[in-house]
Amino acid sequence: MYKVTCDEEFMDFIGGFFSGILFLVLVALAVNYSSRNDNGENGTVLFDEPGEILSTQPFEVFQVLDHGAALAREIDKSYASWNATTELMVLLINDEGKYYYDDQIIEIPEGKCLRQIGVYKYMTKAEFEKTVPIAKIMDK
Repeated sequence: MYKVTCDEEFMDFIGGFFSGILFLVLVALAVNYSSRNDNGENGTVLFDEPGEILSTQPFEVFQVLDHGAALAREIDKSYASWNATTELMVLLINDEGKYYYDDQIIEIPEGKCLRQIGVYKYMTKAEFEKTVPIAKIMDK
């Protein structure tokens, strides 16, 4: 006959307690990761019709997102080793199979412009919510 002592019951309790805590931490991490990844889809609003012209200047990609789109800043002036950018930041969508990369310069062809087609909300690494225009190169 097996006799359960108080020490074994206590150890079973402690083991179950820490297993429960570990499970809750893993669930919380999974929910947090999922909500951050869903932001790209949930934070996107596309217009029915193209909006205003944003720029005809080149843009520099500074961050490529998981879904193939890229955040870019308008270039004001180019120097030998760096580009001075304006405050205009846009989300360039992965349209027509284009893939973006960090520091890529996006030129706007003659007769075309960068036009707003929606808005994109996202959370920065510093936990600030930002909203930027979604833009596409189109005819003027």
